[in-house]
Amino acid sequence: MARHVKTDSASAPSPIRYMDGSSLQRPFDLPHRNNYVLIGLIAAAAFFGILIGLHLYDVLINSQVRQEATVEQTINRGVTLDLPVLDTYVSSANSDISAALTAAGYAIIDMNTIPGVSNAGASGSLDLVKLPSDVTVADAAITYAKGISSLSGEDAARYLSGSWRLTVDRPSSVDMKVKYADFTSKAATTAIQSAITTEGWDKGTLGDSGIDASGNTYQNGTITIDGAIYNWSVSVCPLSAVYSNSGLPSDALYVGIRLAG
Repeated sequence: MARHVKTDSASAPSPIRYMDGSSLQRPFDLPHRNNYVLIGLIAAAAFFGILIGLHLYDVLINSQVRQEATVEQTINRGVTLDLPVLDTYVSSANSDISAALTAAGYAIIDMNTIPGVSNAGASGSLDLVKLPSDVTVADAAITYAKGISSLSGEDAARYLSGSWRLTVDRPSSVDMKVKYADFTSKAATTAIQSAITTEGWDKGTLGDSGIDASGNTYQNGTITIDGAIYNWSVSVCPLSAVYSNSGLPSDALYVGIRLAG
């Protein structure tokens, strides 16, 4: 009797189907039209990158150059310093000094009228600022109340060039001082000699000179006025030691002239 072997169809192996991978083996090349688009995008990115770089360079480098040029133009705008000759006012009352300066055509601001900024000394002392010819008294009052150091380099140059500050104190004898920014001398010795010549003290007697404990370069001397001997001194320091405004010339100087006796 023949045997019949029963086969289980569920356990019979089924055929394996493989995906066609030939397409994955082909080089991945963009269509030529897309190549042109990609090149265009890269070129545009490079172009704008260059523009941004040039702008940053202009902001960081050229803006500083422009600022310095503007400050230099402001300094050289044509205003004159017209330093006072202190010998002229030794015997004058404070009111007479103010009247004489006003009569000379100078715009003068009385620093004693601005709270917190006068340093002339005892009550009744004189503290005047001669303004540049293109600066108004009203604007100067606001500016000095805020302080020169709060200004931009250009605005500081506008107020400092063509300006000086005169203080007169008379506790028992006269003590006169004038201070100003010197943008032209460049060297302390040159600034000192210029001040001495302007005051007429080159006809007097020279005394000590050198550098004091504060780092100021100075020259002392004496001068005879109306038969009386007066001591004078001229001292110079960098303007940056007094005013820290960004953009002012690094070789600018601050000069102090004193006559006492």
